[in-house]
Amino acid sequence: MMFQGCVAYQSASVSLEQAVREQKRTKINTISQKKYHYEQIVFEEGKFYGLKKLNKNMVKIPLDTNEIDNVFIQSKSKSTWVTVAIIAIPIIILTIIAIEELNSTPFVDSTFFAG
Repeated sequence: MMFQGCVAYQSASVSLEQAVREQKRTKINTISQKKYHYEQIVFEEGKFYGLKKLNKNMVKIPLDTNEIDNVFIQSKSKSTWVTVAIIAIPIIILTIIAIEELNSTPFVDSTFFAG
């Protein structure tokens, strides 16, 4: 589940036509500064739609092309690296903290208590 949660998008904006061809997750920024995320963009009956999963069903949401400012498609490689980093960085930090704690713990000589 953790590996599916991160989605990174390409830094360059693409056209809606390109987003349809790519069939990838898409983020749309509007002129009014709103952001919408879709599973993919489709073109049917002369109109663009964003596919969104709602209650385990795919719903087609009509897109107002006049309101769209930027369109970004998912970058699979960036998404993978972001996911790995989100998991690996905390593990590395916790490992470093644990090593530091072990190194800073004073050594107690058991012969001191024996005698």
